[in-house]
Amino acid sequence: TSTSYNWNTASVEDGTYLIKVVASDKSSNATGSLTDEVISEPFTICNKAPELKLGRRTIQMKAAAAATITGTATSKSVEITGVQYRVDGGDWAAAEPDNGIFDSPSEDFTITTPSLSLGEHKVEVQAIDAAGNATSATVEVKVS
Repeated sequence: TSTSYNWNTASVEDGTYLIKVVASDKSSNATGSLTDEVISEPFTICNKAPELKLGRRTIQMKAAAAATITGTATSKSVEITGVQYRVDGGDWAAAEPDNGIFDSPSEDFTITTPSLSLGEHKVEVQAIDAAGNATSATVEVKVS
């Protein structure tokens, strides 16, 4: 009886789905009613944020220099589309995918920060997947 349906997929399990739509005029035609159906192309629902594993959570450096951070971002349902980082709450910058492009469900990456001054620094790393889900982790860098 309705021409549209709103489906909140937030509570749906991650996976690949098809939707079948059936239309009929049976309720308004006692005789000669018609029915038709169509099945959608497969589509993916992904509500779970990617996993982010960093090589180390703490980095100690003896002099002011750039810090190198490695890691892996993984999604079970969709591709990783990017990894970014920021130092001490500054602007976000892009990490480098080790294979040259973020386009797979599992991506290794490398971050090379700008030269860091003496003291403690917080490097926040964020992975984003094709569904727009994001997760983050933090690395402490101590420069003495």
